[in-house]
Amino acid sequence: MTVPRVVAVLLAGGTGTRVGHETPKQLLEVGGRPIIVHALSVFERCEAVDEVVVMMTPSHLGHVQALVMQGGFTKVAGILPGGDTRTASTRRALAALEGDCLVLFHDAARPFVTERIITECVDALRGGYRAVTTAIDSADTIVTVRDGLMTGTLERSSLARCQTPQGFVRETLLAAYALADEDPDFAATDDASVVARYLPDEPIAVVSGDPRNRKITDALDLRIAEALAEGL
Repeated sequence: MTVPRVVAVLLAGGTGTRVGHETPKQLLEVGGRPIIVHALSVFERCEAVDEVVVMMTPSHLGHVQALVMQGGFTKVAGILPGGDTRTASTRRALAALEGDCLVLFHDAARPFVTERIITECVDALRGGYRAVTTAIDSADTIVTVRDGLMTGTLERSSLARCQTPQGFVRETLLAAYALADEDPDFAATDDASVVARYLPDEPIAVVSGDPRNRKITDALDLRIAEALAEGL
């Protein structure tokens, strides 16, 4: 039986607005290297990954192509224009891939993903799960709020904060999005939640993440990433 290939998709369609830059945040430097290069380097090294596809802000495709050539990233099989939203970029990536494959979706703005996390996601898919997410325990108490008032608390031991990568058998995620297309109220911020909502009988494995695998969203995150890159 043919073992399906593993394709890592880096979602890099975001902008730098919330970090206070006109340049897309994934192209900003931390530790002397663009954020996206940090992430690319980990997927390039990881033996569990066969190919990498980058979904990039359309106006900066050439910039990423230059970085890939300069960095000698041999696993990069394509640099494609991303969509207006995260889910639009996911759909474009799924449409561009061919044949049976396992797909990992990773936020390019998470530069400190580890080979351990990537490998465990792939192992979960090869072990029989058709969907997997990365998550870390919630260190904070989570409360429910309505009209500016606290209305209750949630049991912290059963809560986790999602990270990426999230991985899928390609056909499973395609099936979930096909059902989402029939829902006029569809909205999602990640792909595992699409599977959870539209394929509720499909178990989703959870791989332990890492506090360093944080997403750079605003100016504070950028400063924290710089400190992490310096080993602080």
